[in-house]
Amino acid sequence: MRLNILSLITCVLMCFAASAQSGTDYSLSKNQGHLFFETALCGESVTIMVESGIPAFLIGEEFYEQNKAEFDLTFTPSNKKMNLGGINTYDISFTANGVVSLDGAKYEGPVFVLRVFKDFRIPIQHLKSSEGGKSIVLIDVPHGKMSVLSQYPDIQYGSKYRLRFDKNNCLPIVRADISFSGNNGRQIRLKEDLIIDFGNPMLLFLMKQNNRFAKLIDRDLIELHDAYNPDGVLIAQGIYSEYTFVCGKNFGETSIGVTDRMKSIRQFGFLGIPFFNVPVIFDFDKMELKTIEAKVR
Repeated sequence: MRLNILSLITCVLMCFAASAQSGTDYSLSKNQGHLFFETALCGESVTIMVESGIPAFLIGEEFYEQNKAEFDLTFTPSNKKMNLGGINTYDISFTANGVVSLDGAKYEGPVFVLRVFKDFRIPIQHLKSSEGGKSIVLIDVPHGKMSVLSQYPDIQYGSKYRLRFDKNNCLPIVRADISFSGNNGRQIRLKEDLIIDFGNPMLLFLMKQNNRFAKLIDRDLIELHDAYNPDGVLIAQGIYSEYTFVCGKNFGETSIGVTDRMKSIRQFGFLGIPFFNVPVIFDFDKMELKTIEAKVR
């Protein structure tokens, strides 16, 4: 029986690998819970953080100044600010909208130049294949791989979820069944909108200003735990859950982050990298998310 299961899993992965040849593959590395890949940008080799919970491709002002002639974009000065979670707020120096060529794929969407920012972050919902312009992205966290595909692979087994974009920032949202432990061991069960966020190393990061979440606090159904820096300043809050389920998947004991700093986010919260413990395909053309799993009998 075990050999049959292993053979089936091997077959699924081989079939997927064959179908994925019609796209561009990138190796993923992990650092402090975040995912990164290397590619060529403006003729330079750069390391880019994988994102989906941000509205634009983020680049630093120094890189922009050194390579702005290489971008086929029209940049406009900006005086807006951007919060990247917690206390990290950056000035936006310039904005643009258009196509940025990567090594074997392309990005098509907003671009923000941030002052005093040394990194690169790219939202996968704006990635497209250079051949055909399809927006189909494989994220395989267990095997450290990301692919931008030019056609949808033939995958038979897995779970499918409908996606939609929020109206303001084009962030991918999934309607999810959520269950976590509250006060006195009570299990809280909800069905809420979550922003899929590959910039979030936690399973769940919830918005304190969300109406449903605020009601849980008001009714004393959950307890928030505070974290302080050495100066005694409150820097984070969270929930400890003994039993945590998202979309029917059991994640056991979980620390759940809570914040009220991102005032523009109206959804219940963010769904992070730990949820994606099997390979998944995002079809942003059809607005679907599908997991890739072997059928076990």
